Formats: sequence, C-alpha cells, structure tokens
Amino acid sequence: MLDIPSQALDVALKAFGVATQVALFYETGVVSGRRSFPVHGEYPVDAALRVMLKGTGLSSTSFDRGTITILAPAPSDVASHVKRTKAGLAEFSSYLALVQQSLDQAFCRAPVATTDPDDFVARVWISPAGNVQRAELLPGTGIDARDRVYMSALTRLSIGAPPPAAMPQPINLMLMPKKSRGSSACMMQGTESRSAAHE
Repeated sequence: MLDIPSQALDVALKAFGVATQVALFYETGVVSGRRSFPVHGEYPVDAALRVMLKGTGLSSTSFDRGTITILAPAPSDVASHVKRTKAGLAEFSSYLALVQQSLDQAFCRAPVATTDPDDFVARVWISPAGNVQRAELLPGTGIDARDRVYMSALTRLSIGAPPPAAMPQPINLMLMPKKSRGSSACMMQGTESRSAAHE
C-alpha cells in the first residue's frame, strides 16, 4: 500500500524507492523543479511510478530487474532520441551496478552500517581510474562519528573500472538498509548491508 502525497519530485522518488525497495536511476537536473502526482493505494511498481510521474513529462523504463530509469522528455525526433537515450543509460546502469556492489562490500565491513536504520544521500565523484576521488553526505546522518565511518568507506571505494566517459557526475546515491539476503557481499555474514539508489 503506497501513500505518497504530491510534493517535490525528488523527495517523492526517495519515498518511492524506500517503500518499494527499487533502485531508481535519474539525473538530478531531470527531476529538479517538478512535482509528483499523489499515489495512494495498491499498485504494481511500474504502474505506481507512472501515476507519480503524471503531468511531469517524464517517463520510466527498466533495463535490469529491480531498477527503474527515469527518462527526460524526448524532443521532436522521439524515436531516435529515445533509442540513443536508452542505449546510453543502459551502459550507465551496468556501471552503476558495479558501484552498488562496491558499496555493499564497503559498508558490509563498516560495523555502524550493519545496524544503522537511517536513510541518507551521498554524492560521489569517480576518477578515471575508477576510485572515488571526492564524496559528500547530504546533509549527513546527524552524528559526527557515524558520518566519519561512512565518509571513510566512501572515499576508500574502488569500483575497479573507469566510469563511462559520457556518464554525468557527480553520482547521487540514496543509501538505505538492506537485508543481507539481497546483498551477495554480506550473504555469508548474515548481517545487513547498505543499498543504493542512484541518480
């Protein structure tokens, strides 16, 4: 049962991601300044998102199971533009899956992350070598010691591959609790990891 009122679209998408445990991929500028349509009731995930995006001019699609990508309005050459956009976003989705795997591994080793119930947003810049060269917490967890643990984990993150040249940066990550059965990184430990929704 979803109960998400009309509000700033970025806030509504965060609530949607938490409620459905679906990873949402979108560029911050695409949703900025838009308002969501209210969603109340029981819907399949894709139908609920279509309701939420009503009137925004945005659409959604899925390239991988458990992920949904928000698409900007297409210009007059709809077919060719959508085809190019999907091809590019599919490439980014594969790379962002690597980012999520690296995050799971990093936070699996951070004791505070295994019990922390809070959701928060981080922003990272990835170097051509595939390492996080800069990270920020937005606005932070509210506890300095906990922030330091997360910042340390983020800044030590190594993706193991360079980011696609055309991928927009920084990457905004919504971090949320996730049971270990959903994370191969922590599967053997029986603990909780952290999951991410990417922008």
